[in-house]
Amino acid sequence: MTEDLLTRSPTTPGESVIAAPIDEVDEARLRRRHTIRRHRLGIFGATLVGVVVFAALLGPLLYGVDPNAQNLSERLMLPFSYSDSGAFHLLGTDELGRDVLARLFAGGRSSLSVVLAGVLLGCIIGMTLGVLAGFYGGISDLFIMRMVDAQLAVPLIVSALVVATALGTGFMNTALALGIASWALYARLIRAETLKLREESYFDAGVALGATNLRLMVRHLLPNLLGTMLIVASLEMGGLVITESSLSYLGMGMQPPDASWGQMIRSAQTVIYTNSWLAVIPGVAIMITVLGLNLVGDWLRDLLDPHYD
Repeated sequence: MTEDLLTRSPTTPGESVIAAPIDEVDEARLRRRHTIRRHRLGIFGATLVGVVVFAALLGPLLYGVDPNAQNLSERLMLPFSYSDSGAFHLLGTDELGRDVLARLFAGGRSSLSVVLAGVLLGCIIGMTLGVLAGFYGGISDLFIMRMVDAQLAVPLIVSALVVATALGTGFMNTALALGIASWALYARLIRAETLKLREESYFDAGVALGATNLRLMVRHLLPNLLGTMLIVASLEMGGLVITESSLSYLGMGMQPPDASWGQMIRSAQTVIYTNSWLAVIPGVAIMITVLGLNLVGDWLRDLLDPHYD
């Protein structure tokens, strides 16, 4: 084992063995290759996210129950209950007789879809402004970064509420509210990475060869910024899931009859003391999703960070 890590020079009696460490680049590549096996929390988080995504995408199709179908004669049935018609309700029914599991699947699809749309919008706005600020500097940098400071001074949920109040409710408006409220963090990090990349030798070579500003940004900056953007987006998605659920709970997000996890908790508020499981079930779904996304974000940071140890 030791000889695998050392290179020995020819020796004669009386001479000492000269040991040299293996190449650091090869060692880093070897560590990255085995990260997928060593980072068990990351694999666990990816499994949680995979289960949630699978349930959100295929759950409604496999379960085959209309999440909006009401039957007041079957309202507030306990989990693992059979109705008079013979239908089995695995997670029971809500205050309007709707199947909770069907609404959980439909709510997961709605919540994850609107969060993904909000993340994409925030990434596009943040990356565009961050690259412009870091590349051009000067007044552009000063103006954009003061906007970022003002945005970050306000809590995310408050920003999202302000935008949602101005735009209104619904899927598209909720996605816009999430994207507009979250772009500032992306812009700040992308600007910092852009300033660092501008000092690299390949960037100077592109300038010396007469590359235009657009080519420098598209060819040399954006490909090297995608890893950072992916890490930040994966870490921010968990927070946006909570923000979207909060908006729906406050009545500023997804609207009936569309289901969402936050709206399910809001609906269960009237029967929270007698049927608390109606709020616990979507709450657990939110917790599992956020936990999985945060673990995956940490894992991606370890995989994509060039200084990973």
